[in-house]
Amino acid sequence: MPKISMTQDLNVSADQLWQMIGHFNALPDWHPSVDKSELSKAGETRTLSLAGGGQIIEKLESTDHDSKTYTYSIVDSPLPVKKLCIDHQGQRLRRQCDGRMVERI
Repeated sequence: MPKISMTQDLNVSADQLWQMIGHFNALPDWHPSVDKSELSKAGETRTLSLAGGGQIIEKLESTDHDSKTYTYSIVDSPLPVKKLCIDHQGQRLRRQCDGRMVERI
């Protein structure tokens, strides 16, 4: 199975990183390809507006702030990805896309 890996050293603690990326609606704050994120009234889904056009709708499946993890599924997307699991351990952010692991720091 192919594996893609990117790393970047960050000069922040795990708690500081989680504060930046750990909120379900915070993606536009740190992801350059996301212009806007709108939460549903219940806060269970978000609609992402992508830079250059396109839209992704995602559903929050679970959140655990103690372990710095959240899981969401893609409801509708132009991308060929169905499920992402994002977790943060130490200073590593891992994304699992349809069984393939993408590591990003």
